[in-house]
Amino acid sequence: MVMLTGDSKKVAMQIASNLGIDSYQAEVMPQDKALLVARMQRGSQVMMIGDGINDAPALAFADVGVAMGGSRTDVAVEAADITINVDDPLSVPETLSLAKQTMGIIRQNFAATITINTAAILLGAMGKINPLVSALIHNMATIGVVLNSTRILIKGNGR
Repeated sequence: MVMLTGDSKKVAMQIASNLGIDSYQAEVMPQDKALLVARMQRGSQVMMIGDGINDAPALAFADVGVAMGGSRTDVAVEAADITINVDDPLSVPETLSLAKQTMGIIRQNFAATITINTAAILLGAMGKINPLVSALIHNMATIGVVLNSTRILIKGNGR
């Protein structure tokens, strides 16, 4: 984890120490943030978290850009992939967990839809079911996918 900030070295050191961040670079200009993100991408995937106009280029370059905080700018939100409406950096792991759960549900929905609709098409092509039953199967699969997707909302309310 590396903190890139336009703040002074003294402020950066204090914030890095408080958050348990090992490495930081202070007094970094916006274009330099984007270049540093691009350089870091050579070795791994990069998630950039920022809130302001100065962070927007780096948010756009990052594999995952996160605009964060109540005071974030519209430019940062537009450049980012994810927007978090709180100022707490500790909300990022929860957001990543929610994103992983969401992607899991999306994969389930794709698999179910493809399997059910393929089966209905094959049965229809073989003359085993009529078009009305095929349409019914398709619509029921769609309803099932929507209901499956609501699980993330139910889990989210229990937090």
